[in-house]
Amino acid sequence: MLKEQPSEAEETQKPKGWRLRHGLAYVIGGQINSKVSNSVVEFNPKTGRWRRVASSLLARSAHSAAGFGSAIVSCGGWDGRTVVGFAELFLPAKNRWFRLPGLLDARSAHCAVAQEEDGRVFVTGGENEFGNELDLVEYCTLPVGNSAGSPESHSFLTWRRAAPMNQKRQYHALAYAKGKIVAVGGVINRREVTRTVEVFSPPDRGNPLGQWTFVKRLDLAYNYPFAIAVDGYFFVFHPDDEIWTDVGALSTVREVNGVIAFPSASRFQTL
Repeated sequence: MLKEQPSEAEETQKPKGWRLRHGLAYVIGGQINSKVSNSVVEFNPKTGRWRRVASSLLARSAHSAAGFGSAIVSCGGWDGRTVVGFAELFLPAKNRWFRLPGLLDARSAHCAVAQEEDGRVFVTGGENEFGNELDLVEYCTLPVGNSAGSPESHSFLTWRRAAPMNQKRQYHALAYAKGKIVAVGGVINRREVTRTVEVFSPPDRGNPLGQWTFVKRLDLAYNYPFAIAVDGYFFVFHPDDEIWTDVGALSTVREVNGVIAFPSASRFQTL
């Protein structure tokens, strides 16, 4: 149980960006009392306490965030009027946000995930300003090492195209374990909740766009799923019924950076 909850205003918040860094969790933006918010709160599992940190540059919901090490990228979303491609960088050590070049494609209800080895952040799917679902994928490369915490080192960041997903989807989940990204579930055709799962091999010299491959479907269709990788296994969480699903291990995945504790699984399936 949490010792201290966010304020009443924050309890009504519906954040899209929830990311862990060095054992700390950050809740970014969302909606408060039906209005988009730019508030950001940090949770420390060791103390069980929340605290406010610097607000993001743009109030929005239905956005996504990903990060590792010393930086978090928040991108896309709905600003209360339209779908945006706005992207920004948070440096927790400086408690400051910095604007980044915008996404190639404005989108909301998408997902982002970080590839920690080389600093790449991938953005997948979602929907555009016309309500059309997207299979489009793009990525940027964040500085790693000693320069990762310097805002100047991010000023020349650019977004690049990667291979599109095999299926257009929004409100899906992404998880990353060394070398692979998994896209799980979500909404297709605007209303249908899909059970499809696909695995992405990120761009490299041999395949400059990367490649997506369908794998075994989930037994259950999950709307608004959450996914995480632990020790090479990908787990999918359905927030409505608090059911965990084990979607199996990838043969090429053997390790993952960091450990996150979650409730015990009550139902499993294996790819």
